[in-house]
Amino acid sequence: VSLNWHQDVQPLQFGLRAVRCEPGGDFAFYISAAPGQRCVIESSSDLTNWFFFALATNAPNNYRVTDGLNLPRRFYRARTE
Repeated sequence: VSLNWHQDVQPLQFGLRAVRCEPGGDFAFYISAAPGQRCVIESSSDLTNWFFFALATNAPNNYRVTDGLNLPRRFYRARTE
């Protein structure tokens, strides 16, 4: 799991910004939230059972989440606390 902070966009609300496969095969997505907002990211292989994946806290703007696991299927969701 990799979290990198980006300050290029001032978010107005919590939301998903970009989803992509990166060079090298890593899956990445960006979540934007208000500064200081805590975001819990969960993953699932079946959309029924969800597991903790990452926690992003005190981010100034956008955070980048990557997953280098090469699984046949994986879903993600994020929520604020």
